[in-house]
Amino acid sequence: MSITINYEDIPWIENISEESRYSELIKIISLGRNIIEFTQVSINPECSIFNPLCKKIEDIESDTRNVRLIEEQKMETTRLLMNKELSTVTSQINNIHDNIKADRCDHLSNLRKIQDSISVFTNASNKSSVKGSISEHIIEDIIKNFFKEDIIANTSKESKKGDYQLTTKGGQSILIEVKNYKTVVDQKEVDKFIRDVQYNKMSGIFISTTSRIVRKRLLEIEELPSGEFTIYISDTGIAGESIIMSVLLMKELLSKKSKLGAISNSIDTDLILNNIEKFSDVCKIICNMTTTINKIRTAINENLQELHNESYRCEYEIKNLFKKIKYEIVSELNKIDANIEIINKDERDLIIEDYNTKNKNLVPLIELLFIIQDKVDCRLSTINEKWIFINRENEKICDIKKYKTKIELKFVHKKSHCIQLELNNFNRELIESELFKSI
Repeated sequence: MSITINYEDIPWIENISEESRYSELIKIISLGRNIIEFTQVSINPECSIFNPLCKKIEDIESDTRNVRLIEEQKMETTRLLMNKELSTVTSQINNIHDNIKADRCDHLSNLRKIQDSISVFTNASNKSSVKGSISEHIIEDIIKNFFKEDIIANTSKESKKGDYQLTTKGGQSILIEVKNYKTVVDQKEVDKFIRDVQYNKMSGIFISTTSRIVRKRLLEIEELPSGEFTIYISDTGIAGESIIMSVLLMKELLSKKSKLGAISNSIDTDLILNNIEKFSDVCKIICNMTTTINKIRTAINENLQELHNESYRCEYEIKNLFKKIKYEIVSELNKIDANIEIINKDERDLIIEDYNTKNKNLVPLIELLFIIQDKVDCRLSTINEKWIFINRENEKICDIKKYKTKIELKFVHKKSHCIQLELNNFNRELIESELFKSI
Protein backbone atom coordinates (compact mmCIF):
# COMPACT_ATOMS: atom_id res chain seq x y z
CA MET A 1 0.00 0.00 0.00
CA SER A 2 1.39 3.38 -0.97
CA ILE A 3 0.37 6.87 0.12
CA THR A 4 0.64 9.92 -2.08
CA ILE A 5 1.64 13.12 -0.34
CA ASN A 6 0.93 16.51 -1.87
CA TYR A 7 3.77 18.83 -0.87
CA GLU A 8 1.48 21.82 -1.32
CA ASP A 9 -0.43 20.64 1.81
CA ILE A 10 2.79 20.42 3.82
CA PRO A 11 5.16 22.97 2.34
CA TRP A 12 7.54 22.78 5.29
CA ILE A 13 8.57 19.26 4.15
CA GLU A 14 10.67 20.82 1.39
CA ASN A 15 13.01 22.18 4.05
CA ILE A 16 14.02 18.59 4.87
CA SER A 17 16.56 16.82 2.69
CA GLU A 18 15.20 14.04 0.46
CA GLU A 19 17.34 11.42 2.25
CA SER A 20 15.71 12.25 5.62
CA ARG A 21 12.15 12.99 4.51
CA TYR A 22 10.85 9.43 4.85
CA SER A 23 12.28 8.84 8.32
CA GLU A 24 11.08 12.30 9.51
CA LEU A 25 7.57 11.65 8.18
CA ILE A 26 7.47 8.30 10.00
CA LYS A 27 8.48 10.03 13.26
CA ILE A 28 5.89 12.78 12.83
CA ILE A 29 3.12 10.26 12.03
CA SER A 30 4.05 8.14 15.11
CA LEU A 31 4.10 11.22 17.34
CA GLY A 32 0.68 12.27 16.06
CA ARG A 33 -0.72 8.82 16.76
CA ASN A 34 0.61 8.86 20.34
CA ILE A 35 -0.86 12.31 20.91
CA ILE A 36 -4.27 11.16 19.65
CA GLU A 37 -4.23 8.12 21.98
CA PHE A 38 -3.17 10.24 24.97
CA THR A 39 -5.92 12.76 24.22
CA GLN A 40 -8.47 9.97 24.22
CA VAL A 41 -7.30 8.82 27.67
CA SER A 42 -7.04 12.31 29.20
CA ILE A 43 -10.05 14.25 28.00
CA ASN A 44 -12.47 11.82 26.42
CA PRO A 45 -15.52 11.88 28.71
CA GLU A 46 -16.49 8.41 27.58
CA CYS A 47 -13.20 6.92 28.76
CA SER A 48 -13.73 5.13 32.14
CA ILE A 49 -10.13 4.52 33.15
CA PHE A 50 -10.35 7.06 36.07
CA ASN A 51 -13.87 6.19 37.18
CA PRO A 52 -12.85 3.72 39.96
CA LEU A 53 -10.38 6.22 41.41
CA CYS A 54 -12.96 9.03 41.37
CA LYS A 55 -15.52 6.73 42.97
CA LYS A 56 -13.05 5.84 45.72
CA ILE A 57 -12.32 9.50 46.40
CA GLU A 58 -16.05 10.27 46.58
CA ASP A 59 -16.58 7.40 49.04
CA ILE A 60 -13.73 8.65 51.24
CA GLU A 61 -15.17 12.19 51.20
CA SER A 62 -18.64 10.87 52.08
CA ASP A 63 -17.28 8.75 54.95
CA THR A 64 -15.28 11.70 56.24
CA ARG A 65 -18.35 13.95 56.23
CA ASN A 66 -20.40 11.31 58.04
CA VAL A 67 -17.71 10.79 60.69
CA ARG A 68 -17.42 14.53 61.23
CA LEU A 69 -21.20 14.86 61.59
CA ILE A 70 -21.28 12.03 64.14
CA GLU A 71 -18.42 13.57 66.13
CA GLU A 72 -20.09 16.98 66.03
CA GLN A 73 -23.33 15.45 67.32
CA LYS A 74 -21.44 13.70 70.13
CA MET A 75 -19.69 16.93 71.11
CA GLU A 76 -22.99 18.85 71.03
CA THR A 77 -24.66 16.19 73.22
CA THR A 78 -21.74 16.35 75.65
CA ARG A 79 -21.93 20.15 75.71
CA LEU A 80 -25.67 20.10 76.49
CA LEU A 81 -25.19 17.54 79.29
CA MET A 82 -22.37 19.54 80.81
CA ASN A 83 -24.42 22.74 80.59
CA LYS A 84 -27.28 20.98 82.39
CA GLU A 85 -24.98 19.66 85.11
CA LEU A 86 -23.33 23.06 85.46
CA SER A 87 -26.74 24.70 85.81
CA THR A 88 -27.71 22.26 88.57
CA VAL A 89 -24.43 22.72 90.43
CA THR A 90 -24.67 26.50 90.07
CA SER A 91 -28.20 26.46 91.51
CA GLN A 92 -27.07 24.37 94.48
CA ILE A 93 -24.10 26.65 95.06
CA ASN A 94 -26.37 29.71 94.97
CA ASN A 95 -28.70 28.12 97.54
CA ILE A 96 -25.76 27.36 99.83
CA HIS A 97 -24.50 30.90 99.37
CA ASP A 98 -27.92 32.35 100.27
CA ASN A 99 -28.13 30.17 103.39
CA ILE A 100 -24.65 31.17 104.47
CA LYS A 101 -25.49 34.82 103.88
CA ALA A 102 -28.69 34.53 105.94
CA ASP A 103 -26.82 32.76 108.78
CA ARG A 104 -24.18 35.46 108.67
CA CYS A 105 -26.84 38.15 109.06
CA ASP A 106 -28.28 36.28 112.06
CA HIS A 107 -24.83 35.97 113.61
CA LEU A 108 -24.17 39.69 113.12
CA SER A 109 -27.53 40.53 114.70
CA ASN A 110 -26.81 38.30 117.71
CA LEU A 111 -23.32 39.74 118.02
CA ARG A 112 -24.71 43.28 118.10
CA LYS A 113 -27.14 42.28 120.84
CA ILE A 114 -24.29 40.74 122.85
CA GLN A 115 -22.16 43.86 122.31
CA ASP A 116 -25.03 46.06 123.46
CA SER A 117 -25.48 43.93 126.57
CA ILE A 118 -21.76 44.03 127.34
CA SER A 119 -21.77 47.77 126.81
CA VAL A 120 -24.64 48.17 129.27
CA PHE A 121 -22.87 46.08 131.91
CA THR A 122 -19.43 47.64 131.47
CA ASN A 123 -20.28 51.28 130.82
CA ALA A 124 -23.69 52.05 132.25
CA SER A 125 -23.91 49.71 135.22
CA ASN A 126 -21.64 51.44 137.71
CA LYS A 127 -24.65 52.25 139.85
CA SER A 128 -26.42 49.47 141.72
CA SER A 129 -29.83 50.83 140.65
CA VAL A 130 -28.96 50.29 136.97
CA LYS A 131 -27.58 46.84 137.71
CA GLY A 132 -30.72 46.03 139.66
CA SER A 133 -32.87 47.11 136.72
CA ILE A 134 -30.94 44.79 134.40
CA SER A 135 -31.28 41.86 136.79
CA GLU A 136 -34.98 42.60 137.30
CA HIS A 137 -35.69 42.34 133.59
CA ILE A 138 -33.77 39.07 133.35
CA ILE A 139 -35.67 37.61 136.32
CA GLU A 140 -38.96 38.84 134.85
CA ASP A 141 -38.21 36.97 131.63
CA ILE A 142 -37.30 33.79 133.56
CA ILE A 143 -40.58 33.84 135.54
CA LYS A 144 -42.67 34.65 132.45
CA ASN A 145 -41.14 31.80 130.46
CA PHE A 146 -41.42 29.21 133.26
CA PHE A 147 -44.77 30.19 134.83
CA LYS A 148 -46.82 30.87 131.71
CA GLU A 149 -50.19 30.51 133.49
CA ASP A 150 -49.32 33.14 136.10
CA ILE A 151 -49.38 36.92 135.71
CA ILE A 152 -46.35 39.02 136.64
CA ALA A 153 -46.60 42.80 136.96
CA ASN A 154 -43.68 45.25 137.07
CA THR A 155 -44.22 47.43 140.16
CA SER A 156 -40.70 48.76 140.57
CA LYS A 157 -41.82 52.35 139.98
CA GLU A 158 -44.62 52.18 142.53
CA SER A 159 -44.11 52.96 146.21
CA LYS A 160 -44.19 50.05 148.69
CA LYS A 161 -45.01 47.53 145.96
CA GLY A 162 -41.65 45.79 145.55
CA ASP A 163 -40.14 45.18 142.12
CA TYR A 164 -42.71 42.64 140.89
CA GLN A 165 -45.98 41.12 142.00
CA LEU A 166 -46.82 37.61 140.81
CA THR A 167 -50.47 36.48 140.74
CA THR A 168 -50.82 32.71 140.52
CA LYS A 169 -53.48 30.77 138.67
CA GLY A 170 -55.16 30.11 142.03
CA GLY A 171 -55.40 33.83 142.81
CA GLN A 172 -52.54 34.03 145.35
CA SER A 173 -50.20 37.06 145.19
CA ILE A 174 -46.43 37.06 145.77
CA LEU A 175 -44.24 40.16 146.14
CA ILE A 176 -40.74 39.86 144.59
CA GLU A 177 -37.78 42.09 145.45
CA VAL A 178 -34.54 41.89 143.42
CA LYS A 179 -31.12 43.25 144.46
CA ASN A 180 -27.91 43.31 142.47
CA TYR A 181 -25.27 44.70 144.88
CA LYS A 182 -21.53 44.31 144.87
CA THR A 183 -21.50 44.17 148.66
CA VAL A 184 -23.71 42.45 151.22
CA VAL A 185 -27.33 43.61 151.18
CA ASP A 186 -27.76 45.54 154.46
CA GLN A 187 -30.44 45.29 157.14
CA LYS A 188 -32.08 48.50 155.93
CA GLU A 189 -33.13 46.83 152.66
CA VAL A 190 -34.37 43.75 154.53
CA ASP A 191 -36.52 45.88 156.85
CA LYS A 192 -37.97 47.77 153.89
CA PHE A 193 -38.84 44.45 152.23
CA ILE A 194 -40.66 43.26 155.39
CA ARG A 195 -42.62 46.52 155.55
CA ASP A 196 -43.69 46.18 151.91
CA VAL A 197 -44.79 42.58 152.50
CA GLN A 198 -46.88 43.54 155.51
CA TYR A 199 -48.28 46.65 153.78
CA ASN A 200 -49.50 44.62 150.79
CA LYS A 201 -50.55 41.65 152.98
CA MET A 202 -48.90 39.16 150.67
CA SER A 203 -45.93 36.79 151.04
CA GLY A 204 -42.65 37.84 149.46
CA ILE A 205 -39.40 36.59 147.90
CA PHE A 206 -36.16 38.56 148.41
CA ILE A 207 -33.58 37.70 145.70
CA SER A 208 -29.96 38.88 145.80
CA THR A 209 -28.28 37.86 142.54
CA THR A 210 -24.64 38.83 143.21
CA SER A 211 -24.11 39.01 146.99
CA ARG A 212 -25.20 37.67 150.37
CA ILE A 213 -28.02 39.09 152.51
CA VAL A 214 -27.05 40.27 155.98
CA ARG A 215 -27.82 37.71 158.71
CA LYS A 216 -29.39 35.32 156.21
CA ARG A 217 -28.33 31.94 154.92
CA LEU A 218 -28.24 31.08 151.23
CA LEU A 219 -31.85 29.97 151.58
CA GLU A 220 -33.94 31.04 154.52
CA ILE A 221 -37.70 30.87 155.12
CA GLU A 222 -39.48 32.98 157.72
CA GLU A 223 -43.09 33.44 158.80
CA LEU A 224 -43.89 36.94 159.98
CA PRO A 225 -46.08 37.54 163.06
CA SER A 226 -48.71 38.92 160.70
CA GLY A 227 -48.84 35.52 158.92
CA GLU A 228 -46.96 36.27 155.69
CA PHE A 229 -44.12 34.04 154.47
CA THR A 230 -40.77 35.47 153.36
CA ILE A 231 -38.13 33.61 151.42
CA TYR A 232 -34.55 34.93 151.18
CA ILE A 233 -32.22 33.65 148.42
CA SER A 234 -28.62 34.91 148.40
CA ASP A 235 -26.00 35.00 145.66
CA THR A 236 -28.23 33.19 143.13
CA GLY A 237 -26.77 34.51 139.91
CA ILE A 238 -29.11 34.97 136.95
CA ALA A 239 -29.05 31.41 135.58
CA GLY A 240 -32.64 30.93 136.76
CA GLU A 241 -32.75 27.65 138.69
CA SER A 242 -32.73 29.23 142.18
CA ILE A 243 -35.35 31.78 141.16
CA ILE A 244 -37.66 29.11 139.76
CA MET A 245 -37.22 26.94 142.86
CA SER A 246 -38.01 29.86 145.17
CA VAL A 247 -41.27 30.64 143.37
CA LEU A 248 -42.26 26.96 143.41
CA LEU A 249 -41.41 26.81 147.13
CA MET A 250 -43.50 29.88 147.88
CA LYS A 251 -46.45 28.45 145.96
CA GLU A 252 -46.17 25.22 147.93
CA LEU A 253 -45.98 27.08 151.25
CA LEU A 254 -49.10 29.08 150.48
CA SER A 255 -50.93 25.97 149.35
CA LYS A 256 -50.00 24.03 152.48
CA LYS A 257 -50.94 26.89 154.74
CA SER A 258 -54.36 27.26 153.16
CA LYS A 259 -55.02 23.57 153.58
CA LEU A 260 -53.16 22.48 156.69
CA GLY A 261 -52.00 25.63 158.42
CA ALA A 262 -48.34 24.58 157.96
CA ILE A 263 -45.61 26.91 159.21
CA SER A 264 -42.06 27.50 158.10
CA ASN A 265 -40.51 25.71 161.08
CA SER A 266 -41.67 22.37 159.69
CA ILE A 267 -39.71 22.89 156.44
CA ASP A 268 -36.24 21.37 155.96
CA THR A 269 -34.38 24.13 154.07
CA ASP A 270 -31.24 21.99 153.73
CA LEU A 271 -33.23 19.46 151.73
CA ILE A 272 -34.51 22.26 149.51
CA LEU A 273 -30.96 23.56 149.00
CA ASN A 274 -29.86 20.05 148.00
CA ASN A 275 -32.70 19.89 145.48
CA ILE A 276 -31.74 23.32 144.16
CA GLU A 277 -28.15 22.09 143.70
CA LYS A 278 -29.42 19.04 141.81
CA PHE A 279 -31.63 21.26 139.70
CA SER A 280 -28.63 23.51 139.12
CA ASP A 281 -26.60 20.52 137.96
CA VAL A 282 -29.33 19.66 135.45
CA CYS A 283 -29.32 23.27 134.24
CA LYS A 284 -25.54 23.13 133.87
CA ILE A 285 -25.87 19.99 131.78
CA ILE A 286 -28.40 21.79 129.58
CA CYS A 287 -26.07 24.80 129.35
CA ASN A 288 -23.16 22.55 128.39
CA MET A 289 -25.38 20.90 125.83
CA THR A 290 -26.29 24.33 124.44
CA THR A 291 -22.60 25.26 124.29
CA THR A 292 -21.82 22.02 122.48
CA ILE A 293 -24.63 22.64 120.00
CA ASN A 294 -23.28 26.15 119.37
CA LYS A 295 -19.79 24.72 118.78
CA ILE A 296 -21.23 22.15 116.38
CA ARG A 297 -23.15 24.90 114.63
CA THR A 298 -19.97 26.95 114.34
CA ALA A 299 -18.13 23.94 112.90
CA ILE A 300 -20.97 23.40 110.42
CA ASN A 301 -20.80 27.04 109.35
CA GLU A 302 -17.04 26.72 108.87
CA ASN A 303 -17.55 23.57 106.81
CA LEU A 304 -20.20 25.35 104.77
CA GLN A 305 -17.74 28.15 104.12
CA GLU A 306 -15.14 25.60 102.99
CA LEU A 307 -17.79 23.99 100.80
CA HIS A 308 -18.62 27.41 99.42
CA ASN A 309 -14.95 28.01 98.57
CA GLU A 310 -14.69 24.54 97.07
CA SER A 311 -17.75 25.21 94.90
CA TYR A 312 -16.07 28.35 93.55
CA ARG A 313 -12.95 26.34 92.80
CA CYS A 314 -15.02 23.67 91.01
CA GLU A 315 -16.82 26.36 89.03
CA TYR A 316 -13.46 27.82 88.00
CA GLU A 317 -12.18 24.39 86.90
CA ILE A 318 -15.40 23.68 85.00
CA LYS A 319 -15.08 26.98 83.14
CA ASN A 320 -11.48 26.12 82.25
CA LEU A 321 -12.62 22.68 81.09
CA PHE A 322 -15.30 24.25 78.90
CA LYS A 323 -12.73 26.63 77.50
CA LYS A 324 -10.40 23.74 76.72
CA ILE A 325 -13.23 21.75 75.08
CA LYS A 326 -14.16 24.80 73.05
CA TYR A 327 -10.57 25.20 71.87
CA GLU A 328 -10.39 21.51 70.95
CA ILE A 329 -13.63 21.76 68.99
CA VAL A 330 -12.41 24.87 67.19
CA SER A 331 -9.11 23.15 66.49
CA GLU A 332 -10.83 20.11 65.00
CA LEU A 333 -13.18 22.21 62.91
CA ASN A 334 -10.29 24.34 61.68
CA LYS A 335 -8.24 21.40 60.44
CA ILE A 336 -8.07 21.64 56.67
CA ASP A 337 -7.54 19.01 54.01
CA ALA A 338 -3.90 18.56 53.06
CA ASN A 339 -4.80 18.98 49.38
CA ILE A 340 -5.50 22.67 49.72
CA GLU A 341 -4.38 25.17 47.15
CA ILE A 342 -1.41 27.20 48.36
CA ILE A 343 -0.74 30.61 46.86
CA ASN A 344 2.91 30.47 45.76
CA LYS A 345 5.15 33.48 45.47
CA ASP A 346 5.33 33.22 41.68
CA GLU A 347 1.53 33.63 41.55
CA ARG A 348 1.54 36.92 43.39
CA ASP A 349 2.18 39.06 40.31
CA LEU A 350 -0.78 37.48 38.54
CA ILE A 351 -2.98 38.14 41.59
CA ILE A 352 -1.86 41.77 41.77
CA GLU A 353 -2.45 42.18 38.04
CA ASP A 354 -5.92 40.64 38.38
CA TYR A 355 -6.87 43.01 41.24
CA ASN A 356 -5.50 45.99 39.31
CA THR A 357 -8.15 45.16 36.77
CA LYS A 358 -11.16 44.44 39.03
CA ASN A 359 -10.46 46.38 42.30
CA LYS A 360 -7.44 48.67 42.55
CA ASN A 361 -8.36 49.72 46.11
CA LEU A 362 -7.29 46.36 47.48
CA VAL A 363 -3.91 46.16 45.72
CA PRO A 364 -1.89 47.95 48.48
CA LEU A 365 -3.58 45.81 51.14
CA ILE A 366 -2.87 42.56 49.26
CA GLU A 367 0.79 43.61 48.90
CA LEU A 368 0.88 44.28 52.66
CA LEU A 369 -0.66 40.84 53.20
CA PHE A 370 2.15 39.24 51.20
CA ILE A 371 4.77 41.18 53.22
CA ILE A 372 3.28 39.95 56.52
CA GLN A 373 3.17 36.38 55.16
CA ASP A 374 6.89 36.48 54.32
CA LYS A 375 7.81 37.88 57.72
CA VAL A 376 5.76 35.42 59.77
CA ASP A 377 6.49 32.47 57.46
CA CYS A 378 2.95 31.14 57.36
CA ARG A 379 1.05 29.88 54.34
CA LEU A 380 -1.63 31.71 52.37
CA SER A 381 -4.16 29.43 50.72
CA THR A 382 -7.54 29.49 49.01
CA ILE A 383 -10.62 27.32 49.56
CA ASN A 384 -13.58 27.94 47.29
CA GLU A 385 -12.10 31.36 46.38
CA LYS A 386 -11.81 32.30 50.08
CA TRP A 387 -8.39 33.26 51.40
CA ILE A 388 -7.07 31.94 54.70
CA PHE A 389 -3.81 31.77 56.64
CA ILE A 390 -2.77 28.27 57.77
CA ASN A 391 0.11 26.93 59.89
CA ARG A 392 2.49 24.02 59.25
CA GLU A 393 -0.08 21.53 60.61
CA ASN A 394 -2.65 22.73 58.06
CA GLU A 395 -4.73 24.31 60.86
CA LYS A 396 -6.62 27.44 59.98
CA ILE A 397 -5.20 30.52 61.73
CA CYS A 398 -7.55 33.16 60.40
CA ASP A 399 -10.12 33.91 57.72
CA ILE A 400 -9.34 36.74 55.29
CA LYS A 401 -12.42 38.72 54.30
CA LYS A 402 -12.07 41.02 51.31
CA TYR A 403 -14.41 43.98 50.90
CA LYS A 404 -14.49 46.75 48.32
CA THR A 405 -12.13 49.03 50.18
CA LYS A 406 -10.73 47.00 53.07
CA ILE A 407 -9.56 43.57 54.20
CA GLU A 408 -10.31 42.06 57.64
CA LEU A 409 -8.59 39.15 59.39
CA LYS A 410 -10.71 37.07 61.77
CA PHE A 411 -8.49 34.89 63.98
CA VAL A 412 -10.00 31.50 64.87
CA HIS A 413 -7.04 29.42 66.06
CA LYS A 414 -7.12 28.23 69.70
CA LYS A 415 -3.74 29.82 70.49
CA SER A 416 -4.86 33.25 69.31
CA HIS A 417 -7.17 35.69 71.08
CA CYS A 418 -9.97 35.04 68.54
CA ILE A 419 -10.18 38.70 67.54
CA GLN A 420 -11.02 40.45 64.28
CA LEU A 421 -8.63 43.10 62.90
CA GLU A 422 -8.65 45.34 59.88
CA LEU A 423 -5.56 44.96 57.71
CA ASN A 424 -3.52 48.16 57.76
CA ASN A 425 -0.10 49.39 58.86
CA PHE A 426 -1.49 50.51 62.21
CA ASN A 427 -2.61 46.95 63.06
CA ARG A 428 0.31 45.23 61.36
CA GLU A 429 2.31 44.55 64.53
CA LEU A 430 -0.71 43.07 66.34
CA ILE A 431 -1.62 40.91 63.31
CA GLU A 432 1.93 39.56 63.13
CA SER A 433 1.87 38.82 66.87
CA GLU A 434 -1.37 36.80 66.55
CA LEU A 435 0.04 34.90 63.56
CA PHE A 436 3.26 34.08 65.45
CA LYS A 437 1.21 32.58 68.29
CA SER A 438 -0.53 30.14 65.97
CA ILE A 439 2.17 28.91 63.66
